[in-house]
Order: sequence, then structure tokens, then C-alpha cells
Amino acid sequence: MKKFIENILHPTKVFIAILVVAFIWFVPIAFPPNTAEQTPLQQSLPVLKLFASSADACPFACVKCTAWDPDAWPKNCLEYVCLADCEEELPPPTQPPVISHTLNCSSTGNNDWCKGNLSLDLTASDPQNAQVIISGTINGIAFACPTGNKTCSVPLNDGQGNITYRVDSSTGLSDSDTTTYKKILQLHKLMEVFQGQVDTTIGMSVQRFYLLLLQIQPLAFQRLK
Repeated sequence: MKKFIENILHPTKVFIAILVVAFIWFVPIAFPPNTAEQTPLQQSLPVLKLFASSADACPFACVKCTAWDPDAWPKNCLEYVCLADCEEELPPPTQPPVISHTLNCSSTGNNDWCKGNLSLDLTASDPQNAQVIISGTINGIAFACPTGNKTCSVPLNDGQGNITYRVDSSTGLSDSDTTTYKKILQLHKLMEVFQGQVDTTIGMSVQRFYLLLLQIQPLAFQRLK
């Protein structure tokens, strides 16, 4: 144990240890940092970044430290400036969805009338790829497509009318538009309507004939007597 202590306290080793401690202590004083250098604030501590940015309401990327505290460790910024010609890159603003329509007619007639089957085909998109809902009205009657569908086809009845349609995005933004349609009553449907009228007329005629027989029957029996 005695030899171990003598070995540690050897004058040469003690002298070297003192030199190392003195070197570590006096180097920051002998070589202070250059306070005039424009050093990016990003090289300082996170706490300093938040303080400088919030204090001057300056964008983080535009804050520059102009004076460092030479006695502080870790680094401490004493003075900083906000660069006048600097602009922080902001995220792009949220864009609204877009919707468009197509009147899909199987057989087109004159003056934009549709002679065949007619449907309203809607297509929507969202720049942020957010969830959308397509809805609208046809002559005041509301319709809605399945949630999340970005395409939708709505059949249109015979006649003509007004259409409103819109798309609502989960971002809170929307888009809308209007259109009109004209569809001719198809021949087989005209025949169905005509046949119904004929059947109704025949039915009424048979009923009247039966009532007439009921009125004539008593008179016939009286004459036979």
C-alpha cells in the first residue's frame, strides 16, 4: 500500500497532472470565441433557439447570433438579429377539393335532348388526398354517394330539370356547381302510359255496362210476366 501511494505521488506524475489541469482551465481564456462572427443560431442550444425565435417573433431560420458569451459553456448567445431579407419556408396552404360532372347519354337527340338512358357522372378529387363526400339535388330531391367514393353515377328520370352537386372534404373545404338535363320520354314508357289509360277506359266501360244491365233486368222480368 505504501509503495502504491508513493507511486501515485511521484513528483513527475504530480507535475504532469498539474499541467493537464492548467491547460484545460486556461485554454478558453487564451483563445476566446470570435464574437463578431455571424454564427447561425441553429448551432446553439435548443433552449436558446426557442428563446431567440419567440422573443423577436422572427422566423427560426432567419435568426443569427452576433455575440456569444465567452465564459459560458454550453454556448450562450448574448445578442442576435433577425435577417431582414430572410423568409421562412412555410408549408403550402390547404387546397379545396374539386368536382366535375358529365351527362352520360346512350343516345343523343336534337337540342341537347337525350333519347336513351341518361346518368349524371360525378368525379371529385382532393389535393391532400383527404376523404370526400359527394352529394347534391335533382329537381330538389337530395342524393348522396357513398362516403369516400370519388366517383359517382346517378341515373336521371325522364323530363328535364336542374341539378346541384358538391363535394365536401374532411379538411373542411368544399366545391360545388350546377347543371341542367333534358331527357325524352321513351317510346316503351309512352306505350305503358297509353296502355294504362286504355285499360282504365275499358274497365270503366265494363263497369257502366254492368250497371246498365242491373237497371234493365227488372224491366225485362216485368214484360215477361
